[in-house]
Amino acid sequence: MNSKKVFLSIILAAAIGACQKAPNEAQSSNEILKSPISSVVFGKWRGDCQVWGSGEYQTSGTPYFSFSETEAATVTEMFKGDGCSGELNGRMKMVFEFTVESQSSSAPEIYNILVSARKILQIFYDQDTVNASNTIAYCGFTDWVAGVEKDVSDRDCFTGPKLGEKIYSIIRISGGKLNLGQPDDANNGTSPSLRHKDIDSTKTFVKF
Repeated sequence: MNSKKVFLSIILAAAIGACQKAPNEAQSSNEILKSPISSVVFGKWRGDCQVWGSGEYQTSGTPYFSFSETEAATVTEMFKGDGCSGELNGRMKMVFEFTVESQSSSAPEIYNILVSARKILQIFYDQDTVNASNTIAYCGFTDWVAGVEKDVSDRDCFTGPKLGEKIYSIIRISGGKLNLGQPDDANNGTSPSLRHKDIDSTKTFVKF
């Protein structure tokens, strides 16, 4: 299982932040949260089945997002093989501080957001996976136990932002579907002026 890919696939990335905001972007965060935007963004979203690795190490997972006024969380349920079904092998949960800052001027279905990683938790249910994780000291631990969750925040097994690091990003919601932003070399999301421009159209979430 490639946990780096799991992490990168769910990190929220963003749309362009213009120096001069259009009128609909001049609203404060509080005004945005009280507007109909909140009913569009907030709630639970389910992603498509994703596959990592190959052969006996192949793992698949279904990511779920939830958004509220102050928090975003993603849970990825992991299974052996490529079908995202059968016996649950493990679960990863990531919790972020989350704010809808404004509606983007680039398109009405795009929203500027600010996120900050708060906690990353992981659990394995399969004993073979636990044994393998202990053998390779996965995330620096050699005492994994089946069914016992560990806090793997800020461990070497992940790439991406550290806890507390702010990421200026976007999400796109159109036709009942949600897509996350993604970084590029020129827009890494570390400041409003470097807000990510691109949308990841390869991973789509639907509200449920």
